[in-house]
Amino acid sequence: MAGYSSEMATPLGWRNWANLLAYLVNLGLTYGSLTGIFGQTNTALSQKYQTLVTPAGYAFSIRGPIFIWEGIFAVTQMFPSFRSNNVITYMTPWWIAACTFQCCWTLSFAQESIFISFWCMVGILLSLLGGIYRTDLQPHSNKEFWLLRAPFSLHGGWIVAASAVNFCVLADRYQASPEVMLAFAMLSFCAISSIVCLMTFAAPRADAIIGLVACWALAGVRSELVKAENLRRPTRYNFYDWPEVDVSAVRLCALVLSLVCLFLAVVATLRRIAPRKSAPLDAFENRALRV
Repeated sequence: MAGYSSEMATPLGWRNWANLLAYLVNLGLTYGSLTGIFGQTNTALSQKYQTLVTPAGYAFSIRGPIFIWEGIFAVTQMFPSFRSNNVITYMTPWWIAACTFQCCWTLSFAQESIFISFWCMVGILLSLLGGIYRTDLQPHSNKEFWLLRAPFSLHGGWIVAASAVNFCVLADRYQASPEVMLAFAMLSFCAISSIVCLMTFAAPRADAIIGLVACWALAGVRSELVKAENLRRPTRYNFYDWPEVDVSAVRLCALVLSLVCLFLAVVATLRRIAPRKSAPLDAFENRALRV
């Protein structure tokens, strides 16, 4: 009875209800957009604004696991033993911000407001990475990580890649020249690789999931460029008949960076499971030990 009373002592708070509501609204709007109720679907617009870094269609299937895992987070954080968890306390504002930006992105992208949708995507990225950084400064168990914290790495990793694609779509929307489109593609690859490196070596806790998702997305880019049928479709927006040498170079670059991200994911895993060195005692603790 004592254990039961202890659990009941933690009531549901505003954070718990806000997290659940944010998830449900985001889920409803995202999957509602697949019907075309808000405008053109993501699939139709992805084909219209096909870029050098747009992944193959199968790569987008990762959105299913993202929503499932975030659904697990939304439900788990309602249970008494997790309601006031550190992850919930520090992640909530960032999660709500990410869901808000994602809802705005869904609506603006469907209406082909590409400029607005790009900055909404940046907002999602900063919200997720900010939440990951803030949460990882706090201690949490492996159980808490896999149930409450890890879903945001899966989502964040995909948004890193999606932001790169949106960056190139923005240039395509304004009918940038082939030279600019190629430069944007290379800059996108640099941005993805840089963020994976940062999350491997500079984050409070090395994050392998983001590296694995980046590997998945870049492998999707490489796969799409094998035949490049969508890219070479004359009816697409801002069409340019890319020379095979350019396409092959981008494809090779995507393959190499995909393998690099996979390697970094392995490094991040090893760094995460390695025993952490104890922090040095501060001056107060040293004096206390001497006494």
